[in-house]
Amino acid sequence: MKRRDCFRDRSSGQRRYDRSILARLAVLKRAKDCGFTLDEARQLFNDQGRPRKRWERVAVKKMAELDELMQKIAGMKNLLEKRCRCADLEECGRRILEACAGQLAAGRRPCEPVAGRSA
Repeated sequence: MKRRDCFRDRSSGQRRYDRSILARLAVLKRAKDCGFTLDEARQLFNDQGRPRKRWERVAVKKMAELDELMQKIAGMKNLLEKRCRCADLEECGRRILEACAGQLAAGRRPCEPVAGRSA
């Protein structure tokens, strides 16, 4: 935002913004509420094309990310809901490895560690 886009009200000391700046801030807030990163929100203002097309381009990518995240969360919740009936951690680890090997043999994606944690 450039200095000329606002002025200071001498009586209250508050900054007053032009309506076009307030509209841009409203779009930025909506993007933030939708989970867009600052770089993604920047694309809304800097990309070529009509605003609707810009929004669709960024939104389609964000929805795909959210779908993937929801699948991961559902899988994590499923794992947390399972009750451990193992006698010790060695048995627990062995069962986890066997389940992962079974998934790989069935042609599915094998078990992976949760993002941000090492196996």
